[in-house]
Amino acid sequence: MKKTADPVERYLDDARAMARTRQLPDDVRAVAVAGLCRGALEAACFEVIRARKLAAGVPHADVDRAIESAHTLHHVVALALFGSTTRGGDVLDKLLELGGPRFVKAFRDCKSGVHEMLRGDPKRFVEDIAALAKALRQ
Repeated sequence: MKKTADPVERYLDDARAMARTRQLPDDVRAVAVAGLCRGALEAACFEVIRARKLAAGVPHADVDRAIESAHTLHHVVALALFGSTTRGGDVLDKLLELGGPRFVKAFRDCKSGVHEMLRGDPKRFVEDIAALAKALRQ
């Protein structure tokens, strides 16, 4: 088992392990995988938000307030992509531009998967989220 200090990779490693676990009912495993993937996406976004805002000279307290103002995953991704939670309506188009329908589906599944059973292959879902997180970080 490898250890990493990177929170995005920790979430993804845990999601991969959970996706392979057969000792849990499918519905429980699916929600757990979606929750871990959501954590990975949020961590990637928080990293991007902090880096961009701090590089622009925004004080740490203001960066923290901006992050706290993002109440949904949609808002968090909008803040990472555009610097504003008010651009939520542009998120899906930007994800489509970044990675095609795969990223849009992964994002939607990440949002809904913590509330209802994730459909499809959980291992593929984790890898799609990993690719999305990487794209967001670039």
